[in-house]
Amino acid sequence: MNEIEQLTGIYHETQEGSLCAQHALNNLLQREYFSAVSLADIARVLDEQERSVLGHRSGESENMD
Repeated sequence: MNEIEQLTGIYHETQEGSLCAQHALNNLLQREYFSAVSLADIARVLDEQERSVLGHRSGESENMD
């Protein structure tokens, strides 16, 4: 439990690196639920599903920083 959570009861992850989605989701869910690895795994599964639906009409998706 970090200091903010101890004082307010509100879970808050501060931004680290380029992991905005991870921190936003965990803050919304009020606990450490997603990691960079788990979100990358979800993205791979979604990419595979997209390829199976669209066939070879779609290229690899990329990070859009």
